[in-house]
Amino acid sequence: QPVNEYCVPVEKEGSRLDQLMAGHIGISRSRVQELIGQEEVRVVGRGAKANYRVKGGDIIQWKMPESVVDEPQAEAIPLQVLYEDEALLVIDKPAGLVVHPGAGHTEGTLLNGLLYYDQKFAQVERAGLVHRLDKDTSGVLVVAKSTAMQQALMKQFKAREVTKRYVALVQGLPRAKLSIENQLGRDPHNRKKQAVLSEGGRHAHSIITLKESLAGSALVEVDIKTGRTHQIRVHLAHAGYPIVGDPVYGGKQRLPVQAPRQMLHAAHLSFTHPLNKKVLSCSAHIPSDMQEVVEQLRVQHG
Repeated sequence: QPVNEYCVPVEKEGSRLDQLMAGHIGISRSRVQELIGQEEVRVVGRGAKANYRVKGGDIIQWKMPESVVDEPQAEAIPLQVLYEDEALLVIDKPAGLVVHPGAGHTEGTLLNGLLYYDQKFAQVERAGLVHRLDKDTSGVLVVAKSTAMQQALMKQFKAREVTKRYVALVQGLPRAKLSIENQLGRDPHNRKKQAVLSEGGRHAHSIITLKESLAGSALVEVDIKTGRTHQIRVHLAHAGYPIVGDPVYGGKQRLPVQAPRQMLHAAHLSFTHPLNKKVLSCSAHIPSDMQEVVEQLRVQHG
């Protein structure tokens, strides 16, 4: 087996070996611990323990037995079901739940929960997921129970035949209606962010409607015509009304109330059911943590 090598960057100094490797390789921490137990991992040429705190410049070497492609495991994660039939499932995703496994998140994702919830999801690619919501965005999400259903739903999303309405708490007071249309793509200065681009990128369109003015902030409804990565967060920040609590695009928080996360909620989703061709509309109430911040800002607004 080939030996893999990784030189620990200075900013990762002090991380636990198992955590660092799990994030770097994109496998679960328990899998890394197994490799360490099988003496397949060496740090600076010596065997190491899972809880070893790495130093900048350490060379980590490991061998990967063939069978290690991590198959996502079923996990008992409670799902809040809004609608279900033999073809699909619509849930209200809580904030803090990652939708899909990736580097650093190989366990405890919505996908793991779906595999546990119904055996059918194991037969469909990505456990039937049709679209995503950011980890800290709550709200309505549809999942398909068969490949045919997944493809039919994805086609509707692609053709923009799905109505997606979000509720966001923003800083500042936007006017009654705002239509934002431009090109979005990866920020040339920061690979982890999206940005409005003057050339290149993909067309993105959001319509913002003011619902209620609050202290230094407002509750808005966002209708998205396209579904680009971080679209609502980037559009609102670009327009000068960043989402309260957004750690990436939120800028300086100037409000009297601290938000525990980004205050964005997918409140409504409607689409044509691929089987009976009827419009299926699902809504999810604003979660309590967001409601609490809104109430406090209402009081401050007087």
